Amino acid sequence: MKKAVILFGFSLAYGLLFSLGSECMLSLLGISMALSLDGGIINQYPRFIPFCMLAGLLALAATVILFIYHLRTAEKLGFTKGLWYVQFLSAVAVSIPMIELWERLFAFLRETF
Repeated sequence: MKKAVILFGFSLAYGLLFSLGSECMLSLLGISMALSLDGGIINQYPRFIPFCMLAGLLALAATVILFIYHLRTAEKLGFTKGLWYVQFLSAVAVSIPMIELWERLFAFLRETF
């Protein structure tokens, strides 16, 4: 039971961080494409580009720290390769719908600030 809860927690954390990083990357990619058409996008959202860069870098740093902690925990609990595969596949499955939720949050922040 303890292994299942820890496995679920790590999968959820990886999914949240991966989806946040992916959303930041996709937003920056969209802004760079819009920037090539006309430069007005920077005037509309001047704080969004630094916010996305900072959030993406923090998500990357948190993922690395989580992975190091996960390696230590996995040694103590005796995770097998199969559990690692299941965990990372479930993290990817969780992250796909979470990208849409991050997009809605970013849209709200763009409209508000």
